[in-house]
Amino acid sequence: MEAASVGAALVAARDAFPDLRRLLNDEEGRRRPHVNVFYNGVSEDEIEDPDSATTDRDEILIIQAISGG
Repeated sequence: MEAASVGAALVAARDAFPDLRRLLNDEEGRRRPHVNVFYNGVSEDEIEDPDSATTDRDEILIIQAISGG
């Protein structure tokens, strides 16, 4: 998927795969707490500028945390 930034890539993914929206975001549009996004191996929470430009070699991973007993 092509996008100018990490944020734009997530929006493009939600647009391309509508079922992804309810898995990534709650009813208020906020990211669900158990969803982790990594950009080139770095957690999105640690990225200084989420709007920085991406390249065709960048990798964005969306990982849903699993918990249980």
